[in-house]
Amino acid sequence: ENLLKWVQSQLKGISVNKVDFELKKEILKNIELFQAQLINKNIKINVDIATDYSIFFDKDHFDFILRNLIGNAIKFSFINSEIQIYFQKLDKK
Repeated sequence: ENLLKWVQSQLKGISVNKVDFELKKEILKNIELFQAQLINKNIKINVDIATDYSIFFDKDHFDFILRNLIGNAIKFSFINSEIQIYFQKLDKK
């Protein structure tokens, strides 16, 4: 939530264009951008998300947040390690 609030503060004045998109597909697309770093540190990313989950979100904002998280995960991971990405649906209370 804090990262989302920070992103919102950085993107003030930028329009939001929410669309439905497949979560796993978008995550895999973003992981591809980091292949050189992953190979360099011999890091594997495991994505544990069913292919049928879709979310309603601004794709550009989602990509920005995701790239930040993936980049930091790679940066602070040890050589020959793994990064886990998973989705857990929470019940609204």
